[in-house]
Amino acid sequence: MCSERIIPLLVVSVLTLSCSVKEDRSGCPCALCLDLTAVREKVRDEDYPVLLRVEGERTDYTGWLDEEDCSGFFQIVVPDKRVRVWVVAGDEGLFDGGVLIPAGYDSPPLTWWSGEVDTSGETAFCKVLPQKDYCLLTLRIDGPFGNRMPYQLTVRGRIGGFACPGEPFPGDFSYTPPISVPLPGGKLQDLVREYQVFLPRQTDNSLRIEVESFGGGRRSFALGEYMAASGYDWTAGDLEDLTVEIDCALTDILLSGGIWGPPVHHEIVF
Repeated sequence: MCSERIIPLLVVSVLTLSCSVKEDRSGCPCALCLDLTAVREKVRDEDYPVLLRVEGERTDYTGWLDEEDCSGFFQIVVPDKRVRVWVVAGDEGLFDGGVLIPAGYDSPPLTWWSGEVDTSGETAFCKVLPQKDYCLLTLRIDGPFGNRMPYQLTVRGRIGGFACPGEPFPGDFSYTPPISVPLPGGKLQDLVREYQVFLPRQTDNSLRIEVESFGGGRRSFALGEYMAASGYDWTAGDLEDLTVEIDCALTDILLSGGIWGPPVHHEIVF
């Protein structure tokens, strides 16, 4: 656990503040209560701790949340009339000015929320509603490339990161998941035929999958176009995860997601 530990409050206590509500409150503190229960619902267990940042003219607070912290409420006293709150999971670098996805890496599993809160009164309440800004893409390969012939798979796109406060920005995206290799003595171990790739939020349909065998065969799939034809929505508040099955022999692609209903087949045209 990094920095100081945050204790969740199941009941918001009433703080004794130094000013009366009938007085000029320009210099009075405010008890700000943050409802973090939606964070616990959205963030994967492996993406904790979560960054909490509260900032204002006189407020400068940074803390870290674990699963227990996000099961209830967090209260902080702030001296400003208005503050900005950040809650970031997956890559706290978003708060520092943006996230750049390095070449050869997939996207961080970014789930985040940021908003301004009016803290001019004696108390203030805010429900934190983070959004899931990544798609967990599961790739399953069948056919000759997915049997015992060594191959390489690469996912390519045109979104290279997230600008603060979370908007996708252009850049080269290229990720090649690790694959199995021939064993010593010339024996081949079974190749991994299922991969998981974190995709950043997209602004077009340019995503592609390239599958290349070490024997010289190559296939290229217009993943973004197939997703669009299947009804995938990159503008949704929370991005849906997706499973793609590629049959390299039959030139067929199958897409399935949690909210789509039955899987959708597409014939691949080269």
